[in-house]
Amino acid sequence: MNKEQPFKIYKKPSIQNGSLIVAWSEDAGALGISVIDHLIHKLGAEEFAELDPSGFFSLHGVSVVNDVARFPQCKLYCCEQKNLVLLLSNPPQSNWYKFLNAILTIAENDCQVRTIYTIGGMISLAAHTQSSKLLATANSAELKNTLQQYGLTRTMDYETPQGQRPTLSSYLMWLAQRRGIAAATLWVPISFYLVNIEDPRACRKAIEFFDRILGLAVNTTDITNKIAVQDQKIAEIKQQLPEIAESIQKLEDNMGLDEEESEHLIKRMSELLRKTT
Repeated sequence: MNKEQPFKIYKKPSIQNGSLIVAWSEDAGALGISVIDHLIHKLGAEEFAELDPSGFFSLHGVSVVNDVARFPQCKLYCCEQKNLVLLLSNPPQSNWYKFLNAILTIAENDCQVRTIYTIGGMISLAAHTQSSKLLATANSAELKNTLQQYGLTRTMDYETPQGQRPTLSSYLMWLAQRRGIAAATLWVPISFYLVNIEDPRACRKAIEFFDRILGLAVNTTDITNKIAVQDQKIAEIKQQLPEIAESIQKLEDNMGLDEEESEHLIKRMSELLRKTT
């Protein structure tokens, strides 16, 4: 590892005209982690590079889960058979420009990546049972047209509000454009009361999109089973707590909730779904 390239590369992948899927670990509905973990498991992807966290992450106040310290990580995985690279990372706290350019340098020089997709969850005020489309924005007209063929809503022309910092994904997309790499940011709507919990429906929607556009042939039976289990738990909660059933029914009938109802729904669903997991 050198100062110019903060990644430690264990093995150079044999990939031509590849695709890179980027996900951030701090995401609504645990979407990023769920998508990348599923693809790693189903495709047999192997880790081939890891970022030195110093200079990008604060190592003070490291989180501890089940008595295990959780340090910030940024890792790259590859599936050579599918010409696919996967990246899962904590969002960096500093040096965004250097961090994102390091990712792009590996993607471009070591993996021959031609297209980049970032995936993230977007808070929705709809019920979890209601159908929704993936939303997308891209850095090239050609990629926008491609996304439209797969049923994505791609009419969004997102601009960072004046005076605000761009999102990591937007910044990555801009830097990729400067290198001539096509990139798109994809958002999956996630019901607001599942934002703090894993949302398997959103995960399956993202996986199915990548399966179609990249020809991955990924089995999603286990995700479908997770959806069924979560639906059963929510059905039991609705039966036990009529006010929860009433709130969700209002959302399914396209009726809004007031602030008190929304906060109660978020709190109780988070508590009860975590307790039954």
